[in-house]
Amino acid sequence: MSLYLSKLESKLDKALSKETRESLTEWIGFKRNKPQTTRTMKAIDKEGVEWLVEMDVLQPNLVTRTMKEFKQYRRKSISEMRPYVEGEILDGKVSISQADKDNGSPKVGDMIARNPKNHEDQWLVAKQYFEDNLEEI
Repeated sequence: MSLYLSKLESKLDKALSKETRESLTEWIGFKRNKPQTTRTMKAIDKEGVEWLVEMDVLQPNLVTRTMKEFKQYRRKSISEMRPYVEGEILDGKVSISQADKDNGSPKVGDMIARNPKNHEDQWLVAKQYFEDNLEEI
């Protein structure tokens, strides 16, 4: 869909030609003070997972579950990792996020992490995240 500014300007001029400064000021004031018809709140589902939900005040049965809220967690266990070796072929054996791929990973300095209980479950940890959050023991 194209936006033709000259057509938009012409339509606005025509639509506003009968309006006065006072009527436009009143309309803007009304729009600013228009009551919110939706309310966002936290809710906990049957499994105890906290969600942000949006409820339409005019239609209280219409509830939209929008997202889970992120929380901070501290690791309880030791992470098993090894360095990525330049030129190493990972062949889908190691999960790499699209964000990391977009940043050029895998690359030297990245680490390969694995689940200590399932060594087939491996993923890439970007160099900067590793340096900011982990250290060798």
